[in-house]
Amino acid sequence: ERHWATLRGRRIQRIAVHPDAQRQGLGRQLVAALAEQTQADQLDFLGVSFGAEDELIDFWRACGLKSLHLGQQRDPASGQEALVMATGLSPAGRQAVEQSARRFVHSLPTQAAGPLRHIDPARLAHLLARARPMPLPLLDSETRRQIEACARYQHHFDAALEPLRAFLPAALTQPVVVEAVSAQERALLIGRFLQLTSDDTIARQSDLKGRRDIDSQCRLALRHVLAALDASRKP
Repeated sequence: ERHWATLRGRRIQRIAVHPDAQRQGLGRQLVAALAEQTQADQLDFLGVSFGAEDELIDFWRACGLKSLHLGQQRDPASGQEALVMATGLSPAGRQAVEQSARRFVHSLPTQAAGPLRHIDPARLAHLLARARPMPLPLLDSETRRQIEACARYQHHFDAALEPLRAFLPAALTQPVVVEAVSAQERALLIGRFLQLTSDDTIARQSDLKGRRDIDSQCRLALRHVLAALDASRKP
């Protein structure tokens, strides 16, 4: 694995386009020109850190940068948690970015239940939706049966918590799931199974009425995830 400390890069501090000239692709052109110059200077990566907001995440994603790290502290200017994104410009830089981007998704179950537990689950859902689709874990028949039983029957969620936490991060990066499953449902699944949020908080976030309502909506959301994945496999 590449060590970031051995790489050299350039960080974008701020980029601005006059309001009358926005929505014309000028920001992306500026970033592309800076990336070209950074590569010509034989640096390994181009990065940025900013208060995570959906519109900004989408802008930097459109510029080719990938999410690498979501901080615990809020940015003083925006009030949002700081997100680090980057794009690799050399072979070593591209390898480091790809590894860190994959690690960001793979570590999410642990991070979401710990340092990222206070993050709005809708923000994590948006980040996963904009991440590179991750390979789905190989599910043996028993694990698949447990997840199916949670989605379609009354199988206790806690009995299937481990497979659900292993399955959902990658599932929520799949374009077919992002398209077919609402952002509210994806955020609900993240709050319930990855962040392990209390029922009271989930009910308040999702405008639900308690554990029974939460469980019912989680089962429905899981059915939608499985249906989208199953439909994508059909010839």
